[in-house]
Amino acid sequence: DEAFIDVLRKMDRAQNEFLLEEDTLVEFLNLWLDNPQNANRDVKSLELLSELKDIARRKEIDFPYRNPTSLSMRLRNQEKNLQQFFKFTIDIGPGRANLFRFEKKDPNDNS
Repeated sequence: DEAFIDVLRKMDRAQNEFLLEEDTLVEFLNLWLDNPQNANRDVKSLELLSELKDIARRKEIDFPYRNPTSLSMRLRNQEKNLQQFFKFTIDIGPGRANLFRFEKKDPNDNS
């Protein structure tokens, strides 16, 4: 039944929002994606960390991730939750480096 599936999707989204409520990562990724050149761009964790730290510095907000490994682990661990807010993929690039790709998601998109 489509109505039941819709209720389950809404519950899943609410749970994910709760899990990420205290995490500024979604906020920083949204700010980073305000630059259209970042949408669908393959980016390594070191480069993403540097760019997110620059945003934090400009906004005078503490950025909780100190190294590319911690950021990469967080992104991998929260992949399913982050996909509620972003079109988000993780690929393996040269040298087995993680490549992350983000795009803002339409808030009405339930996929």
